[in-house]
Amino acid sequence: LEAMFALGCSALREELLAINGIGPETADSILLYAGEFPTFVIDSYTARVLKRHGWIEPEADYHTLKEHCESELERNAELFNEFHALIVRVGKEHCGPKAKCDGCPLEPLNSERGPAEVKDCYPAPRQTLVCGNPPPKGRRLARDDAPLDGARPTTVSPCKNS
Repeated sequence: LEAMFALGCSALREELLAINGIGPETADSILLYAGEFPTFVIDSYTARVLKRHGWIEPEADYHTLKEHCESELERNAELFNEFHALIVRVGKEHCGPKAKCDGCPLEPLNSERGPAEVKDCYPAPRQTLVCGNPPPKGRRLARDDAPLDGARPTTVSPCKNS
């Protein structure tokens, strides 16, 4: 583990994302929780809370959500860890697929219209194959990093034939 984390946050994230089956959420979780790197983890709870309260556009993808959170908070692994844990708690208790706003600590921050309806937490990535071979049946492809210009992430399949 020491050698792995010695790569640094950006290089290790790229290496993790190159592994079939590891997407941005898993890579960022490893980096934050195991490596103690200051990278914010986006999950369904985070996406739902931010979108439901109108703090980010409804069509925001993983990378847009991550950039938003990281730009609004001090870049600190301990802070990211605690803040994410609090969002997960609110998500589990109040901001699931069906909003339960009564007693939610964020209820005073709802708009006058009430919470927004959230259909998808974050859009699924498009699937692009590097070598044109389909993935093995029943296996998801790992997602790579998309630019933060609003483009949707693509999916990359490692291929032994290329």
